[in-house]
Amino acid sequence: MKRLRNISGGMPLRLQDFDLIQDNLNDAIDCIIQSLVPGESALILKGLTVADGSTIVANAGWLYRSGEIYFVPQANFAFNASKILYLIPNTTTEESRTFKDGSIHEVHEIRNYAWGYDENPPIYAIRYDELYTLDKILKANILSLFGQTAILAPFITLPYASGFSPATSLTGLALLSNSFNVMMLHGAFTAQNGYGKLALLPIGQRPSADVVGYFFNGTSAPGVLKIKTNGEIHVTGAHTSQINYISFFFYKDFGNSVNYNLPIGAPALPD
Repeated sequence: MKRLRNISGGMPLRLQDFDLIQDNLNDAIDCIIQSLVPGESALILKGLTVADGSTIVANAGWLYRSGEIYFVPQANFAFNASKILYLIPNTTTEESRTFKDGSIHEVHEIRNYAWGYDENPPIYAIRYDELYTLDKILKANILSLFGQTAILAPFITLPYASGFSPATSLTGLALLSNSFNVMMLHGAFTAQNGYGKLALLPIGQRPSADVVGYFFNGTSAPGVLKIKTNGEIHVTGAHTSQINYISFFFYKDFGNSVNYNLPIGAPALPD
């Protein structure tokens, strides 16, 4: 950030020195806002709520507009369905002082925005119904980000082990994942045996504890799916004369308070 160096010895002050301080503050504000909501030129930082009724109460608050923050005082208007609520710049000056050359000037510039209510807002006005709060924009952006990162995207295709073959054009068992620790096995296969090791998860994509689930084998008794911490994916109850389908979700990392080891043999399934 730019700073004015306060050096002893009678340093002369110039008008540009004050410009540096003011511009530096505006740059800092703009940098913070744009880092949170890039591309937004106008938004509500605080307040500026409106209460409808026979009298419209437009409450005070703070508005961000193109790199600066402006205070907006409260205003009341008689309701008129044909009118539009908006905000417009409102600049005043104060603090009159006599200069060395004898001239008199007001040296404080108060740069605010003010409420307006009319059928045809000025072209430089900001319509209130087009403004969003910083909070609402941030929440929308976060939800959008969550929505994108929650999508299960294909990560890798696992080749089927001996005794199992793909039943569709996909050559293996698809492993999908997202940014929230959720993984999915998705595939269709034929089986020469009713049980056995179906595939192997790569290192780094294996569950923190053994996982058990089910898959569809074309009968009323589902097949059993077992995923070991060593990455081995075993099935029991696979159908040997029709297609088996897997759509199985699991968490890669979770607290294991049970501390069991799943058997990987061939227990009989109930009828």
